[in-house]
Amino acid sequence: MRESKDRRQVLLADVDPPIALAQTAQKDLEREPFTLQPTVDELIERARKERTEFIAALLRRFTVRLKSIFCRSAFPTISVF
Repeated sequence: MRESKDRRQVLLADVDPPIALAQTAQKDLEREPFTLQPTVDELIERARKERTEFIAALLRRFTVRLKSIFCRSAFPTISVF
């Protein structure tokens, strides 16, 4: 009980909302620093997935281009001059 009498409480002015938001964000990051950053295994898995999607997109474009080339050559147009 004696300790509570000796303590002095200082009232501070209200903090700006952006400053308060930044301070809470900093506290959250300090509390859980690694939850926001992906692990190495997650990065590798993401890179593999993106590479697979990229190759699949290239193959789709390549097949469309091949089909358009062979369709044109199968039915040649006759131009009259």
